[in-house]
Amino acid sequence: WHGHVSSAKHASQAAIKGMSPDVPPEEPEQVPGHQLCVVCNRHIPSRFWARHPSQPQHKEREQFLKFTSAVEETEKDKNGLSVVGDFDFKIVEPEKAAAGVVVGGTIQTQVPATRIALIDIRLAS
Repeated sequence: WHGHVSSAKHASQAAIKGMSPDVPPEEPEQVPGHQLCVVCNRHIPSRFWARHPSQPQHKEREQFLKFTSAVEETEKDKNGLSVVGDFDFKIVEPEKAAAGVVVGGTIQTQVPATRIALIDIRLAS
């Protein structure tokens, strides 16, 4: 891409159209002979599409999206209640994991004098 946008022909065509030659690449919505994997945000050649979902990179991305979706869902305001805190553990070193990692959060309500009980906590992964 860099070679293309820095070429004289590209600069000339951009000048003719009155546009800046310095533009970011645009991802096409459809590529002939390819399927768009919304999980990976990549166009996969049709001949590889059947086995693509079983590839390690796809599975890792799928797990990551499930986790981030669960965190986002937890942080949403539900009936005046919201869970606030940074629950992203990032990468935990084995020594710290063995000792345990503590992350704090707060349950907040927008309705005064509401009684709240935390019944269950689940980790997404």
